Amino acid sequence: MEEKYFKKEGLIAFRLWMFSLATDALKKNPNKEKAITLREQVVEFSESAWVSARGTKEERADLQSFIDDLTVLTIS
Repeated sequence: MEEKYFKKEGLIAFRLWMFSLATDALKKNPNKEKAITLREQVVEFSESAWVSARGTKEERADLQSFIDDLTVLTIS
């Protein structure tokens, strides 16, 4: 997803790109505390008025994918 959102413009694309980089880094070097913190931030952003008003169905699905991946990292 990193490449997908690197090429797009806008706040949501930027945040998704950042979440992608951070999630990939945590998959390579697991850190439960950081995964918990990142998951909380992704959930907060996914529930924000900004995403509700301007996010596409695809972007919301990608946010849920990050939440799912980070949930796995927090319980392992």
